[in-house]
Amino acid sequence: MGWYLMVPLLGNDPIPSAGVRSFLKWIHLRSFDSAVECEDGRTKLVNLGIVPNLGSYDATEQKKLLLLSQCVASDDPRLKEN
Repeated sequence: MGWYLMVPLLGNDPIPSAGVRSFLKWIHLRSFDSAVECEDGRTKLVNLGIVPNLGSYDATEQKKLLLLSQCVASDDPRLKEN
């Protein structure tokens, strides 16, 4: 199992909960081998404040998205279509 660092598209429900919302409309930023590595990567990106592959968003929007980012297990059912 791997871990994905995900950020919401602006305008989406920022916090999906099991069975209610999915991560299908979120952006997959990076993949990691463990939850710890994912959280460390997330923390580093939040501290940087800007992610190059979020190009269409300005710096303020990128910071907001990074603060809403989540690490998600690759087998999380919210990653699958309902």
